[in-house]
Amino acid sequence: MAIDMNKDIDTTIGFLNDLHEKGFFKRLHFRSERNSTTSAKQLLSLPGLVTLYIYPIRNGNPEFPVLPNIKELGILNRVGTHINTDAMATSFINLEQLFITGSDDLMPFIRRSIKLKDVEIADFEGEVLDIAALNKDRKKLAGARKLTIYVNERVYLATKWATTDTSLELIELKRQTSRDIVRPHSFWRRFREPN
Repeated sequence: MAIDMNKDIDTTIGFLNDLHEKGFFKRLHFRSERNSTTSAKQLLSLPGLVTLYIYPIRNGNPEFPVLPNIKELGILNRVGTHINTDAMATSFINLEQLFITGSDDLMPFIRRSIKLKDVEIADFEGEVLDIAALNKDRKKLAGARKLTIYVNERVYLATKWATTDTSLELIELKRQTSRDIVRPHSFWRRFREPN
């Protein structure tokens, strides 16, 4: 089940809890709207929540509780907004897929998210991604899975020319166009589209 919650959040959460108890859905995919008033603590009361896509609010830095059910996270971080990705990497302990809009948000997840296997960076700020340094940091995380990072064609080619190897022990770099994923929700596609 995929939802967008805009108004009367407590009522919506209560309604969703009732539907979950009655067996109408097992998994919940949630995307917050810009300037949403949904608090991170309200997310704890959503059973079956496995996907979370958020827009950080201007001058806001939400504190997230530990959300062990979240497997996919999207952070659309635009100019003028800031989010504490160090804290988020600690809160989303079972994260497997991550969508971020800039490379600055990547490092805390490289260092803390053991189960993370796919990352897509929508707007990489530089020309070359230092995958050797990322691989070195990933090796420090005991039990970490190999991580595939998807970037645009320009960054992929520049990195390949600079490093000659795009597949290291724990980090692999691929083109965004090579990623063919079918998801039960449309959030990922909407986040990739420019605003």
